[in-house]
Amino acid sequence: MQLVIVFILLFTAIICVSINYASAFKTKNDIVKYIERYGIDKLDDDYKETITKNGYSDYGDCEGGWTGVYPNNDNQYIFCYKEHQNSSAAELSTSKYYDVEVFYHISLPFISEIDFKVRGTTKNIY
Repeated sequence: MQLVIVFILLFTAIICVSINYASAFKTKNDIVKYIERYGIDKLDDDYKETITKNGYSDYGDCEGGWTGVYPNNDNQYIFCYKEHQNSSAAELSTSKYYDVEVFYHISLPFISEIDFKVRGTTKNIY
């Protein structure tokens, strides 16, 4: 009987982690597509509302060299980005791309809280 309970708890934890990770991954993809289409300068409060309306509500700290977007009262951000200039001879020297990082937080009963970061990269922006 105890084995069944442990299995059910483990299975439930895996399902919760998978659902939340998929949500963070989808949000990261949406942000990357938005930046590719409109640029980093078009991130305004309307887009923040779009992100939070879709169910994403995690905040996190940005590493050194990263720029945070949409801070909360604790100086944590919905997502972070880092700009890179292309140095390849095949690409225009004026092109750049961005790394995007969103946060993923889940609280599991009896285990602890888990924090992950989901990263992605935009295409070259000219």
